[in-house]
Amino acid sequence: MGVLFVILSAISFGISNAFWKKAIAETPFILVIFFRGVITTTLFGVVWLLASKYNFFSTYIVNASNFTSLQLFYTFTICFFSGFGLLFFVRSMQYEKVSIVVPLSSVNIFSILTATFLLHEAWQPVYTIGIGLTIVGVWLVFANNQKTTSVRNFKGSLYTSLLASFFWGISYALFKIPIKWVGALTFSFILELSITFFALVTAIVNGTITEIFKKEHFKTAHHYFILAILLAGGTFFINLALINTPITAINILSNTSQLVALLFAYLLYQEKLLLKQWIGVLAILTAIVLISIL
Repeated sequence: MGVLFVILSAISFGISNAFWKKAIAETPFILVIFFRGVITTTLFGVVWLLASKYNFFSTYIVNASNFTSLQLFYTFTICFFSGFGLLFFVRSMQYEKVSIVVPLSSVNIFSILTATFLLHEAWQPVYTIGIGLTIVGVWLVFANNQKTTSVRNFKGSLYTSLLASFFWGISYALFKIPIKWVGALTFSFILELSITFFALVTAIVNGTITEIFKKEHFKTAHHYFILAILLAGGTFFINLALINTPITAINILSNTSQLVALLFAYLLYQEKLLLKQWIGVLAILTAIVLISIL
């Protein structure tokens, strides 16, 4: 089931990754993160309350009555840490194509290193092949897209996308620990609550908070709901996968989200791929098949 959860999560994240560009076209990106977070936090909160009362999803809710203050501090710290990943990712979308930002921010070398050296997960020989194919595939997708808006914006997107990869890679590997403490559903709620608060604080610091009640932002409210549903699904499924699936396997399988994002980048923004980029996509697909079968 772990592989299925990763694939479902990757599809949800892939569509949402492409949709971010449309959502932030008319609204400051930090406010989009905040509005989206309010919806997902509410959604997870309602589901958690209903699940606790009527005893469904009980497998994914752990009795956290002995949840220590140190564990609580760790959980919120790692959630806030992941917030920087979302911040840098969405910021990159302002300046560059989806087909560039998504592959770069999805290079989870940091996650694999974290899983290996901090979580002591065993390294399987097939992971070496899979990660090698993934790196080659991502490089081909990225290196041959030369129709960038400007050299300055391109470099900015390069750095912020890699920073997103850094923060997301480490935090997603370490999510495995608090999920064992409180369960996938409870942690999903805590994560979304943390991201929403992170976005609110960021909006206050950079002065964007003054625009929060402008009417024009609510005209695109449907964008926030679409993102919320997609990200809620992606978050919940990936947290389910983290219960029993090795981080290294998740990292490689989750690259399905890149393929989905590239497809929707073409459908939504007419971003076309070159021949070498299609070869890169094939390399990523091969990695996914290998890790799923072996």
